[in-house]
Order: sequence, then structure tokens, then C-alpha cells
Amino acid sequence: MMNPITGNIPGMPNGGQMMSPTFPSPHSIYSPQHHMDVYRTNGSLSMAADPFPATPYTPISSLFMSPSVRNALTTPHSVRPRRPVTHVTSSKFSMYTTIYNLEAEPKPSVMVPKVRMQVYQTSARYTGKDILLRRLVNVPVKEEECVAVKEALRQYRHPNLVPLTNLFATEEFVMGSTDVIMEYRYIAGAKGLQEAFFTEGRRATEGLLWSFTCQLVGLLRSFHETLIPLRGLHWSKIIYVETAGRFFFTGLGLTDLLEPRGTAGQQHILMKQDIQALGFILFQLASRNLNVKVENFANKQPLPGFSQSFWELIKTCLEGHADSAQLCHALGERMSMEVGHQEGHTDFLMAQCQKEMHNGRLMRLLIKLSFALESPAEVHEYTSENQRYALRLFNQFLFNQVDEQNRVNVDWGHVYHCLNKLDIGSDETIQLIGTDSGNTVLVVSYADLHAMLDGVFDRVQQVAQMTSDMDQQAYTMSPGSL
Repeated sequence: MMNPITGNIPGMPNGGQMMSPTFPSPHSIYSPQHHMDVYRTNGSLSMAADPFPATPYTPISSLFMSPSVRNALTTPHSVRPRRPVTHVTSSKFSMYTTIYNLEAEPKPSVMVPKVRMQVYQTSARYTGKDILLRRLVNVPVKEEECVAVKEALRQYRHPNLVPLTNLFATEEFVMGSTDVIMEYRYIAGAKGLQEAFFTEGRRATEGLLWSFTCQLVGLLRSFHETLIPLRGLHWSKIIYVETAGRFFFTGLGLTDLLEPRGTAGQQHILMKQDIQALGFILFQLASRNLNVKVENFANKQPLPGFSQSFWELIKTCLEGHADSAQLCHALGERMSMEVGHQEGHTDFLMAQCQKEMHNGRLMRLLIKLSFALESPAEVHEYTSENQRYALRLFNQFLFNQVDEQNRVNVDWGHVYHCLNKLDIGSDETIQLIGTDSGNTVLVVSYADLHAMLDGVFDRVQQVAQMTSDMDQQAYTMSPGSL
């Protein structure tokens, strides 16, 4: 009989050490220095030699969301503690968690130099959503003006717009300072245009600028068709998320707050200025010069790498003779290409999210397994010891992996495939080797283990409910006791 601790079989040469029934995937964290798969011949699996075949070779990268997408969706927790924190004692800001400084101190705005601003990141305490706060320092804006701007713009939503979710004046954020706080949705993984396209070795190609144009023209039209100008379109108020290929406008409401719109007759002039601002940003991106002047464009030939049609687009926008609807019609072919690109990218992102969805399903299964195995002693009298013993052996089969030399082996693919088979209740059988002195070898199917897990976990839930009901009865007071 085999020794379950050492894996040696008495009477066999060198102890006849038993081979592990699982083999590591090529991309597992554990990388063996030599080929261990002695049961494979010419790359094929010998079912006669190994009645319990190894799990399929599974690269770890196929089990989890790609790092680029993950980093774009989340802010690493290791980054946040290194940022300075603004401590606000007023209960008016209790709806926020810790407020981190994205900028060390207030500084003049690039777009409106007379106004000093500072940007912060925080999270909503009750929803967990990430929030960006823009603080306008010591501005003469009344609360009524904040309410008017918020009510006028709060309903606008667009794929290329960072919505304005709150706006209020306060003297309690920083004591002694009369500020305006603008609240926006925080976009993780985004870069400003200067960082994305104006640093060493970076530039925007014509193809990317056509995509930028289609996205921003669509945003302008969503405002202009309601006769509301966007206002504040400036390179410093646009961010770029490379993973999604998406541009966002982040300055909604800022210009409206600092420079009221005036009469209704001026709306068409302001909408024309939106189109001209778009053309100027395109000119800056194409020339890779943030200090370029509009006058420099007159009679200028296309720069190397850009077509005549793109240069005509910039000219049309700078002249302001076309409105957003006319630009949409002119960009029809480019719009269709942009839709195809975005749909293809959406499929990629959906596939990435699908991996995490399956990982969430497996996490739920592992939590059930942990409850079944680690439940308190009072639960044991309601459950079968044999069932919990089989589940305990399966848990060891998952994680107590060793190779033929009894070295620790970490094979993610083995755990992943075994948990999936347990979740669906596969009819496939596995051998579970006990670690007790009885030299136990249990042959059981995943379907049986699935039924055992459901039974034990249901009993754990029932015992928990019974305990909760008893606690409620103990603290219930009868009318006569008052």
C-alpha cells in the first residue's frame, strides 16, 4: 500500500515514488527545469498509463483580465497612500471618503489664468464610485449661480463627456477660503493631451485625429441640437484613455460659471466658437505645438504625415462656416469607420470583462467551499462527516500540489479547470488521496462533490438561520413585561 505522506510504494525500487496526477501548464508560475510529463508520448496523452489525465495546458494570461485594461479601470491602491491628503472636518463633505490631492497646491488655470484651481480624487462613501473634485479658489460666485449652472447641465450625458454631477459654493472645504467645488466622474487611466501627445517620442497620427474629430463632433452636436453651446473646449480640458481609444471633455460648466452666457441671441455665436475651438485643437495636435497661433494656419500646406482632406477639415472648423450637423454629414464615411472601430474594441473589452465574470463565479464557489470546511463545531452535528471529509480531500487536491520529487508546484490551470468541473457537476471522476494513516484513496466524481458541497453549505445556512431566530426570540419582550 502506498504511503500517503511520502508517496512511496513498499517493495518497489527506490520506494516506487508515485507520480503526481497533475502536470504544470507551460506558463504556470512554477517553471520546472526539466520535462516531467513521463506519461506523454510524442505529445499525446496515454489514457492507459494515466486514467486521470492532466488538466489542459492553460496560460495564466487567458484566465485574467489583461494588465493594461485592469490598470485603466482601477487606481492601484499602492499609489493612493503616497498622495497628500486634504483633511476636511465639515460634515458637509461626509459623503466623501479620503480626499487625495492630484495636484500639490492651487495654481492658475491654463484656460483661465485669472482663476486658481486644484484637483482632487475621492470616492462616494455610499456608492463607492470614484469622483474627481475641481476646486476654484476664492472666486466671487454665489450659490444661486452654481445651482443655475448645475440645473442647466446636469442632464447631459454622452460617451465623450465627463458629466458634472454636483456644483456648490462653500467656505468649509479650506478654512478662510471662499471656493466653488465642481464634482465630476473620475476616469481611471486617463492622460491629458499634453502628456499623451506632446512629450518626447509621442505624437498623434492622422488616423487618431480623425477618430478624435468624430468623437468631439458627436459631442458638440448633442449640445448644439438643443441650442446649448458646449463652451470651454480647450486642450487642457480633454483627456485620453488609450485602452478604450476614447477622448473625454472634462470642463463642462466651468466657462458657464465664470462667464455667463448672456442673451439667447448669442448662443449661435458661442456654438460657432465651439467649432472654431475644435479646429484649433486639431491644429495644435497636428503641429505638436501648444503655443501655435491661429494666424499661423493661413495658406499653410499640410504638414508631413497629414492629407489634404484633413487640412481642409481644420480650415473649415477654424473659419466656423459649418455647424456641427453639417460636419456630421461631411464626416459620414469617417463616422462609419469610427463605429466599426469602437464596436470591435467593445468586443475586446467584453471578452476581458467576461474573464473576470467567470473568476467571480469561481470565487463564489470557493467561498461556499470555505464555509463548508471551516464552519464552527456546532454545525458538524447537522452535517455528514463523510461529506466534509471528501470535500477536505478535494481542497487538498486543488492546492497541495507537488511534483514527482515532492517539490511544491503551483499550477493555476489545474485549479481553474477543477473548479469549473465542480461548478457544473461533471461526471468525470478523480482520485483523492488521504493524508491519514489509513492510506485512503477515494474515487469520486465532480457531480458527487457538487452535491456534497450544496448539501453541507445548505445545512450551514440553516444552522445560521436557526441561531439568528433564537437570538431574536431571546431579545423579544412580551407586553406583560413592560
